[in-house]
Amino acid sequence: MMMALKFLVVWVFGIHVAEFCRASTYGEDVRYTQCRASITDAPYLFGPATASGNPVNGIPQQCGFLFPGRNNYNKKSGGNNAVIGEFVAPDCGACAAACAASYLSVTNGGDGPFTFMDSVVQEMEPSALLNFKEMLVQSVEKCTPCTDWNYCSPEVAVVTTSTSLTQEPGENGTWYYVPDDSYFGDKCAGRYVDGEMKPYGYVGYGPDLCLVKSTTGCPNPTPGDDVPPGTCTLKTNTAPKVSDHFPVAIPDEESNPGYIGTTNEDLWDYVSDASGNDKWSKGNTKWSSDDCDNNDLPYPTIYADDLKGCSLIDPDAGVFMSGMCDWTPAMSDKPLDIKAQCRDDNERGQIESFKSALDEWVNNSINKRDMNGP
Repeated sequence: MMMALKFLVVWVFGIHVAEFCRASTYGEDVRYTQCRASITDAPYLFGPATASGNPVNGIPQQCGFLFPGRNNYNKKSGGNNAVIGEFVAPDCGACAAACAASYLSVTNGGDGPFTFMDSVVQEMEPSALLNFKEMLVQSVEKCTPCTDWNYCSPEVAVVTTSTSLTQEPGENGTWYYVPDDSYFGDKCAGRYVDGEMKPYGYVGYGPDLCLVKSTTGCPNPTPGDDVPPGTCTLKTNTAPKVSDHFPVAIPDEESNPGYIGTTNEDLWDYVSDASGNDKWSKGNTKWSSDDCDNNDLPYPTIYADDLKGCSLIDPDAGVFMSGMCDWTPAMSDKPLDIKAQCRDDNERGQIESFKSALDEWVNNSINKRDMNGP
């Protein structure tokens, strides 16, 4: 059901409380939809072989508790939070899978690594595979299994008209749409439904949308501190409350146990442009007049160029997605008690065997990738 959101700027004792552009929601933000779908579709992980020779499989969906549009990114360790590492992942599903691989590699006693299937490897650069390897090694050596993940999703939602929503033929039997705003290039992706490509959103009800890739990444919290697009950060966080897994950004919310950060959500409004043509105007819950010249947030914002007076608003920005797992203390209501399953310095042989198996997998994966092409 459509939910109209029409807010004004509110100031209380000089504190900026809330500001939203005049716009509406039409179902779930399509960037969230894409992220959820990639987690649902994430292929299982390969684990070490059992005595029968069959591998133990890992399930990425065990790390599928998604907090879409919310940012738990924190590159620094401290308190309950320990950062394991970062790598560039192709989508939310691969990031959730990496978190599961970290935990399963630790709780399996370091008997062998849990790794990606070839279909995921083909979408990754060799440097990303090496960084993923280092994270698994650190997880096992330091007994720091992943409980939380953060993904800088590079997806940007744009309006598509694409010759009245006609699919445009691409390479190798693929299809694409065309952004209405040429600022975002000449190709954008829809989604396949029952084998047929369709735009995101609700056809005939709300905007018809497609996705382009961000080249600038995710502001954290401003464009000057951008996190590169596709960055997946794995963390261990033993805090028992969900709110303690997210940085507090608003001082007056520090005492609110239910506050877990401001959501980044796209909003839309149907307007007429200067020529009287009906168009969709985009807004976002993170956009603020404070980010614009003369404290004036433009309206409507039909095209990216409408925001050229807002140096701190990037129309090409990605969006943070945060996730937790079945074993995350804030989700399971149980402490993360895995010390008995960790290897210590007296078991270096087993750790070295783990590292050797992981090295072999990475080398084979890079070789396969080079042979098949990226």
